[in-house]
Amino acid sequence: MASGPASASTRAPPVVMGTGEILSEEKLKLRVDNMRKEWLQNKDEKELYLTADELLVINPGAGRTITRVNIDYVAADCKAAELKPIIEMIVHLHKNKKVSTPDIESAMADLVEFIDSFACDNPQVFHFVGELFLCICK
Repeated sequence: MASGPASASTRAPPVVMGTGEILSEEKLKLRVDNMRKEWLQNKDEKELYLTADELLVINPGAGRTITRVNIDYVAADCKAAELKPIIEMIVHLHKNKKVSTPDIESAMADLVEFIDSFACDNPQVFHFVGELFLCICK
């Protein structure tokens, strides 16, 4: 699901942190990757929510990035053992209003549309899509 470089007009604006430091879209994605890695190691809900809250303060639209980065990871690079914990992470974030249903729907649009292509790299992707939709619809 990797796309080419964004043009200046489509690139998300940098996010200004409380310290005056600018957090670029790339840095935001790195923070989301780190959030997922920490979750996979510890499954600490409190830490997950703190990180999500921090990212949402830095960028109120971060919920969309959180879901997009994680769903892209599942579609392309996810190991079978990581699938269920990542679903759990997204569901926890959703239930605690850190990411919204539209964030998830938007992030999953390409995955669902091109699921057969992703299944070549990750046959578990069908399970992921079904499981995530079941959890979100509850």
